[in-house]
Amino acid sequence: MKNNILPVALLLGGGFYLFRWLKNKQDAGANLRYEPVDIAIDTARSKAASFFQIYYNVKIRLINDGRASVVVRDIDLVANAGNTRISTITSSTQFSIAANSSKVIQLTAAISTAGIINTVLNIIEDGFNFPITVTGTILTDLGTVNVSFTKVVGAPTMN
Repeated sequence: MKNNILPVALLLGGGFYLFRWLKNKQDAGANLRYEPVDIAIDTARSKAASFFQIYYNVKIRLINDGRASVVVRDIDLVANAGNTRISTITSSTQFSIAANSSKVIQLTAAISTAGIINTVLNIIEDGFNFPITVTGTILTDLGTVNVSFTKVVGAPTMN
């Protein structure tokens, strides 16, 4: 009888730890948060493109308050200036955010000036200080985080 107890005990103990690990992963995925950090024009790249495209960088801090790491698999965002869609921002580079930590990610996007000349003229008139609304999703190994924020474009950077 003693020989049968050890495998059952190991199975129950392993099941308990697996359940706890899965619960921690689920909590981490449900609690993943984001904070917009900065949106800035990349003047060096924009000048090199002869202003047919305006490049800008979007920085977002992803915050994992959970007790397990979260793997970010895909980012799919849309940027709007006013009611005009100016670009899509996507990334399929996978990375991990450790438990109880945060990570600032930088996404590069471009505004093609050909189709939105009036919007670009307004942007230039406003001295590149204009609000951009970013919406979309961040896909993780545990689910999807909906993103929605508006941020005024900061001072141009020389990245």
